[in-house]
Amino acid sequence: MSLSDANDHNHMRLIEIEVKQTCANHHETLQFFMLFQDFSRKVLAFLSTYVLIALSATGTMILFAKSVNNLFLLIEMIVSFECISFYAFLIAHFGQLLADVSVEIFYESYYCGWYNFPLKTRPYVLLIMLRASYPCELTSGPSAALKLNYESFSALMNTAVSYMTVMASLI
Repeated sequence: MSLSDANDHNHMRLIEIEVKQTCANHHETLQFFMLFQDFSRKVLAFLSTYVLIALSATGTMILFAKSVNNLFLLIEMIVSFECISFYAFLIAHFGQLLADVSVEIFYESYYCGWYNFPLKTRPYVLLIMLRASYPCELTSGPSAALKLNYESFSALMNTAVSYMTVMASLI
């Protein structure tokens, strides 16, 4: 066995160890995410409902304050509306980041040159790609009805404005 063959064997062994460790880390991360998701679904459902009600109510108060010419109340409600909107955006942003990173894991593992890895390590990379083909998403509610991402943030804002206009028509 020549020196270059020994170096190649050591290099392949290091790749095998690194890929196995990466697969184990990926599995542990997914287990943590599942535990987090089980815990947070109810909390996020409550927060999503709170945000929708708060946006609708403060939006209605903005229209009310404008109609009675109360500048202090108008400014207070606009600031409240913006703060609640920002809070809703942050929740959606972290959900979107999670989904984006989850998709990125698939592409990074696919384009890593796994076909050049030793035969014993290829199934580990394929296992990561298989699991990453179903992206992790932050959801709320008992049946995971609402995915927290930019799309749901937009829908939440549209719904809040719709409720706001209905409530304003009642005033």
